[in-house]
Amino acid sequence: QGYLRTTGGKGLHVVVPVRPTLGWGPIKSFTKAIADLLVSAFPDRFTAKLAKAQRGGKIFVDYLRNAEGSTAIASYSVRAKAGAPVATPIAWEEIADDVRFDHFNARNIPARLSRLKRNPWATMITNAQEIDMALLQRVGI
Repeated sequence: QGYLRTTGGKGLHVVVPVRPTLGWGPIKSFTKAIADLLVSAFPDRFTAKLAKAQRGGKIFVDYLRNAEGSTAIASYSVRAKAGAPVATPIAWEEIADDVRFDHFNARNIPARLSRLKRNPWATMITNAQEIDMALLQRVGI
């Protein structure tokens, strides 16, 4: 199960909690295999190319965030951009709304938090999944 977050930038992050049973190398190899699978199955929709000029309006599957020392924006971080957009966890149902990069910002995030009936990521910690050797083999690693 994945969890969705606006980035406060142009994209969305799908975060999949994984129990830390394997090292960084196998996890990065696994996420690259998934990215490659998406690109080969839907080449008109997905790309794994880092260079923005090579993406051609496709969805960027960023498996590179799964390497030791890599960083990603933390939830509820304010971005240094006009309007002060905020990286915000959202429920999958909210994707139907217009959640562009600046939808959540430093002005409206306190009201959102007070209105929420439940944390969209409430089950994340207890829902950590495991990537084991059998799963690695299934994706060709």
